[in-house]
Amino acid sequence: MNKKLKNISLRIVFVVLIMFLVSCNSQTNNEKENLEGQENSIEIEGEDNMEANNELNFVLAKDIPKGEEAFFYSNPSRINGIGDPFIIRDYKTGVYTAIATSASIGFYGWDSEDLVNWGSKHWVYQRPENTWSTDSYWAPEVVFYNDAYYMFYTARDKSGRLLISVAKSDSAAGPYEDVSPEKPVFDFGYAIIDASVFVDDDGRAYMYYAKDVSENIIMNGKHVSQIYGVELSEDLLSIKGEPVLLTSPDSAWENPQESWSWNEGPIVLKHNNEYYLAYSANMFESPAYSVGYAKSANPLGPYEKAQENPILATKQLEGISGSGHHSYFNSPDGTELFTAYHTHTVPQKPSGNRQLAIDRALYTEDGKFVVNGPTESYLPAPANDKQRVLLGSEISDIQLSEAATALSEASGDDASSLELAKLFDGILSIHPDQKVNDVNIQTEADGNIEIKITLQEEHNLAAICLVSSSQKDNNIANISLKINDKVSNLGELEGTNPRNHTLAGKFDPITSNEIVLIIEPKDASSPISLSEIYISEKLN
Repeated sequence: MNKKLKNISLRIVFVVLIMFLVSCNSQTNNEKENLEGQENSIEIEGEDNMEANNELNFVLAKDIPKGEEAFFYSNPSRINGIGDPFIIRDYKTGVYTAIATSASIGFYGWDSEDLVNWGSKHWVYQRPENTWSTDSYWAPEVVFYNDAYYMFYTARDKSGRLLISVAKSDSAAGPYEDVSPEKPVFDFGYAIIDASVFVDDDGRAYMYYAKDVSENIIMNGKHVSQIYGVELSEDLLSIKGEPVLLTSPDSAWENPQESWSWNEGPIVLKHNNEYYLAYSANMFESPAYSVGYAKSANPLGPYEKAQENPILATKQLEGISGSGHHSYFNSPDGTELFTAYHTHTVPQKPSGNRQLAIDRALYTEDGKFVVNGPTESYLPAPANDKQRVLLGSEISDIQLSEAATALSEASGDDASSLELAKLFDGILSIHPDQKVNDVNIQTEADGNIEIKITLQEEHNLAAICLVSSSQKDNNIANISLKINDKVSNLGELEGTNPRNHTLAGKFDPITSNEIVLIIEPKDASSPISLSEIYISEKLN
């Protein structure tokens, strides 16, 4: 090899060596960058997971898929074109049936296991051939008595008079068959409607009904519906003694000055040895159709009407009209009392087209009867073996800082023994076995209001429902919920929309004895209109 070729070869080797070393260095740097990138990726992913794990995974009630466990319900139900709803539970199957004024030749029914999801309509009673009645099948009400279901209903006979008869079934959902197809069971010689039966603790049964406005004409040609009561025989098919007049439309809200006035739809409940006669007043097609009650020490009176009547009425600002003709029933677990009633399907044009609604009812400590309605917002579903309202309470529309002062005064020296009822007004029920160790309300330095509720025991918390005032701006910009170390930003109460003024939703169940609400006001100097707080727990 000559000297020139040798020099060229050495230069080539040197260049190749340099390129090799550069390549190795580049690969090392790339590997280092990749490793650093992986480390950074792992670190970021860990932060995201940590943040996700600190959230309650809150899902709004309206976004919960159908078919999932029902933590909430809202009015009206999908059942419309009806009136005078009555809900009865089958003692064997546990299934509820809603029966209503709904057909020209009888009554339809709708079935539900949870009072939230209702099945398709089915016949409960159909007019048989060659019967006494022709049409106007109204106001079916059912009583379970001697292992059978008796449906008392109104219908018109061939002469045009409204009378009361009875059909019987071995199932709450029917089918019901007339016990007397050839003639009505109750014919007192005048028009009567809206029968219901109350069985007292001693086994004696009573029927309550309305002497109908169509034929009941008193002085000066005035048409009046009045409520009567009478004791029934042991088979429920005849009366003992004479009917007793119990109420007439004589209160201002019942418009007694009109030429036609009503007290109708009577139903009696008993609580603490007192009898509560709930009834409807005014014409069913009127926005003024409402519910009131009267009390007595005896099933046949005398009854005294409550001064706070009506207890269920039209809410014009919320577009709810004609709330009335009610029935009462318990939640699936038996801990809550509910009422079923109808409202006008088209509130701007009230008519016989009505729809089913349900709401909670209860007796207060001072003996008043209260209905938490009418409502058309999301509320906790009736309690069952899967879920229930752990805490249900109502705050007056006052500045929460003032509520904290009232709390301090009410609790005295023993704040740890304070129950939630001491803070709230008692209008909504609280499960008596759920004790509250402490309720703390304070205004933070940033102007936010913190409500901390501490329970005596831990529970499997799973849902929350907050209700604002429907008649004013609630002054709430945002609400956050904190349970243990998990926090969720719930958003804003929609108080400016009167038909949807709740913030309701569920979250992944979490075991705790402490609930913290952090409320950000729009204006720290103005009151917070937070009217109701519900916390629900998952049982199974």
